[in-house]
Amino acid sequence: MHFGKQLILIRKQHGLSQEKLAKQLYVSRQTISSWENDKTYPDLKSLLILSKIANKSVDSRVSLRLPAHWPGLHSSQCLVHL
Repeated sequence: MHFGKQLILIRKQHGLSQEKLAKQLYVSRQTISSWENDKTYPDLKSLLILSKIANKSVDSRVSLRLPAHWPGLHSSQCLVHL
């Protein structure tokens, strides 16, 4: 599943609007929308905060598949376990 779809699921499972999630991640609502539409991707700091949010009630085996063109990746795929 693409990162954006996973993010939408995590956000909805936690009952968060884009605005509320944005405040927790110190980004704008537009940034959350961009991530959910796979137009841009979060930086490492945002991913770490997101993983803490998700770990509150989401099974630790849930993973996000990041695209090969995500900044800083050198392999064709990367799994970020939340």
